Amino acid sequence: MTGQELRQARRRLELTQRELGAKLELHKNTVARMERDELPVVKTTELAVRFLLVKRKGGAMKRTRGAAACIAARRRLLVQVLPEWETAPGKHAL
Repeated sequence: MTGQELRQARRRLELTQRELGAKLELHKNTVARMERDELPVVKTTELAVRFLLVKRKGGAMKRTRGAAACIAARRRLLVQVLPEWETAPGKHAL
């Protein structure tokens, strides 16, 4: 994730740099520096931001029936948060 992508995600979440920093347990200046590409956006930060975006949309966390439906919902959420999982060798069923 680039700094520009982080900024766009933060704006989609309708959060200030201070608010996003609080959710990620980062100082607002750290968020600002990542958005300006002065600091890298580490994978854990990227995943946390993607999770917030999925959570905001409602994602696949709705009530479902049956084990197969639960597994499918978890798989959809995981692919939304971590797209490369879809093609990862040796991926396991959820």
